[in-house]
Amino acid sequence: MTVSQDSTTGNGALLEVRDLQTHFKTGTKGIIFGIGAIKQTVRAVDGVNLSIEKGETLGLVGESGCGKSTLGYTILQLESATSGDVYYDGKDLTGLNGKEMRPFRQRMQIIFQDPQAALDPRMTIGQAIAEPLRVHGVVTPPDKSSTSFWKDLLWFFLRLWFFLAFPVYYLLGKLVKRSFEKHRGNPSATYEDVIEKKVEELLATVGLNPYFKNRYPHEFSGGQLQRIVIARALSVEPEFIVCDEPISALDVSIQAQIINLLEELQDQFSLTYLFISHDLRVVRHISDRVAVMYLGKVVEQANIDALHDEPLHPYTQALLSSVPIPNPAQAKTRKRIILEGDVPSPIDPPSGCRFRTRCPIAVDRCAEEEPLLRDARENHWVACHLA
Repeated sequence: MTVSQDSTTGNGALLEVRDLQTHFKTGTKGIIFGIGAIKQTVRAVDGVNLSIEKGETLGLVGESGCGKSTLGYTILQLESATSGDVYYDGKDLTGLNGKEMRPFRQRMQIIFQDPQAALDPRMTIGQAIAEPLRVHGVVTPPDKSSTSFWKDLLWFFLRLWFFLAFPVYYLLGKLVKRSFEKHRGNPSATYEDVIEKKVEELLATVGLNPYFKNRYPHEFSGGQLQRIVIARALSVEPEFIVCDEPISALDVSIQAQIINLLEELQDQFSLTYLFISHDLRVVRHISDRVAVMYLGKVVEQANIDALHDEPLHPYTQALLSSVPIPNPAQAKTRKRIILEGDVPSPIDPPSGCRFRTRCPIAVDRCAEEEPLLRDARENHWVACHLA
């Protein structure tokens, strides 16, 4: 039974994407003053439907250039959608201006692929983490009681009298007040003191020394920088995080540490992830469900175990066959599926099924009719006529 693609969205999901399209205009300049320019359209995301429940992790996999990152940016409204809808907690985000998006900026964050490029080299990591705290007002100034107000007012007049009487008395008054606050536990802590303490707590949460706050990004390794970027994303207390290939630039041993950290943070803060990656082994470890993209479209979506045990789409089968197996004996007996041909251009995708030019089982119908996502099995959706 073939059904419409928006049937994949669940009821009550934290995030729902409905028929989302993100196209980019491009072209070549004309010979004289742009005359004769040929405008072309890059269909980076071309009709995607998916949903993410609160507290789960949806893995998004596919070859480089298939539109995974563009989909993540469009969900966060970092890229404008050409058409379609993005619903977050029941609110349509498409078309919102900067002021209307501001509350959702705090609830939705992103972890970029390159942590070095995501940080300002002229700012210390403490300043980088503290900046969103100030922008979104996550940290409120310390509440001073009326007793503290009258006490500060008394100190003000005493210091003013000391200053008018003699400058030495003014300095003496400052020393006395500082000593008093030190022994009393500094009840009149400033706003910057509260922010500094919050930054130290965030660094400790991601497994870094709080005293690193005064260092600059170039003083850290790649794994440490990714922890810093994660701390900055956590600073505004988000609910949903797009992880845009957060471990692809790291060593294998460091990758495991970051994945374990993300899982711990998800349990601790009840986070929801869209985990973008091309490494199916990592996706299987961290994800609850998986969506497979090819040339701007989702071709298969299922629970993680169902997708790995019995993939239905030929493209998914080819991806899984490329995953290395540690056991040499099992690797020899496995059938390797090698896709022939190049990935088509998103400017001029093939008619019908976009995978048909590389599919080993394609038939004439695949070139004439575009397959829709259909519920082939329980909670297992596939866009293939022959699946």
